[in-house]
Amino acid sequence: MIQKRLIGSVLAAVMALNATVVSPVLYFNAQAMKKTPSAKSESRKAAPVKPKLLDATASNHTSRAVQKQEKPKPFVNTNHRNNRRSTQYHQLPANQFDMLARIIHAEAGGESLKGQVAVAAVILNRIRSGRFPATVTGNVFKPGEFESVSNGYIWAQPNAESYRAANLAVKGWDPTNGALYFFNPAKSSSRWIWTRNVVIVIGEHHFAV
Repeated sequence: MIQKRLIGSVLAAVMALNATVVSPVLYFNAQAMKKTPSAKSESRKAAPVKPKLLDATASNHTSRAVQKQEKPKPFVNTNHRNNRRSTQYHQLPANQFDMLARIIHAEAGGESLKGQVAVAAVILNRIRSGRFPATVTGNVFKPGEFESVSNGYIWAQPNAESYRAANLAVKGWDPTNGALYFFNPAKSSSRWIWTRNVVIVIGEHHFAV
C-alpha cells in the first residue's frame, strides 16, 4: 500500500515537471507563430504598384508650360530713355552728335529753340551738300568758320536744350529751308558774308545760302 502511494507521488511529480518544462516552449512557439507573417500577406506586400496612366492632354499642357519657361526673354535696352545723348533717335555717331550739341550751345545758347535748331540745320545742310566736310567735327573745326572755336567756348558743356535742338535737327526739322551759312550782323566783321543771300532771320542770326 505504501509502495503504491510512493509510486503515485513520483508519477505526479514527474508530470508536474514535464508540464513546467513543456509549457514555456509551447508558449514561445505560439508567440513566434503570431509574429511570423503568412505567405499570403508577404505576397500582398511584395506586389508591385501599377503606375497611373497620365492624361495625354495634361501631359501636353505640362510640356508647353516647360517650353514657355525655358524660352529666354528678349533683352530690351531702356537706357536711351534717360540719356539725353543717346543715339536712339538719330543716325549720327555719338561723338558727332555731341559735337553738334556743342556748336549749338556755343553759337546759339541764348537763342530760342527754333534758333538753336536752325544753327544745327546749317551744319547738317553743309554735310549733305557735298561742298563742305563730311562730318560735324570737320565743319566745326574748319579754319576761320566759328568764333567759338577760336575762343575755346566750343568746349563748354552743352545743356539739355542744346541736345534737344540737335536731336530735332537730325530728325529733319530745318527752320532755314536749306541755309548753308549763319552770322550775327552785330558781331560779324566779314565783308564776304554780306554777299550771301539771306533767306531768313531768326533771333539775332541771319541765315543765308
